[in-house]
Amino acid sequence: MVAVTTTIVITLVMINWITTIVGAAWLIVLWDWRPLIAGVIVILISPIALTFVASPGSHLLEIPGARLFGRDHPLLGSFLIVLNLVYLHLLVTAWCLAVFAYYVDKADGDRLWPLALWSFPVATAPLLLMTAKDIRAGRGDGSAITLSFAQIAYLGMTGVGIFYAWPLITLSALFLAVMLLSVLAQTVLAIAFASQHTDTINDLESPVK
Repeated sequence: MVAVTTTIVITLVMINWITTIVGAAWLIVLWDWRPLIAGVIVILISPIALTFVASPGSHLLEIPGARLFGRDHPLLGSFLIVLNLVYLHLLVTAWCLAVFAYYVDKADGDRLWPLALWSFPVATAPLLLMTAKDIRAGRGDGSAITLSFAQIAYLGMTGVGIFYAWPLITLSALFLAVMLLSVLAQTVLAIAFASQHTDTINDLESPVK
């Protein structure tokens, strides 16, 4: 699993670097500095903001869910774990759609392609930084899955939006459909993780004898 996670992250880093370099260079050639500078600021600040917004789900849903799972309450524990996954994926979806709406949805002419390329790292680089932090902490498998599906969803949404001119509401539904697959995949992973670590959780909470 570690090897697969590492391969996924390396591939996503390469995609981010390519779109970053090409998109930024294109905007510089067009002398369109405003979206470029705004994107740099967003990439630097947003990981802190996203982590802050995501933390209530971890403290109020994920951790209590894992504890309940280990106390012979698997249904309630699983429900809280899945609820946390839904919360996180809705957060990622809202974030990516906001970036897309700002950069791509109203763009046209010579600015469409460079803005579309530049919007990709603006939307996903913060998620990549958060995933890398989770991997260093030894808990990055779920984050890598979320990041992978988010990038696939964003690329698909951008491609369909550019070539077929679908409205934003339809593109949002497309993005949500892809992220639902991520929720399903991580539900299985999270419940399996909780089951494997039930004894560890119970030991940590038991009084020292």
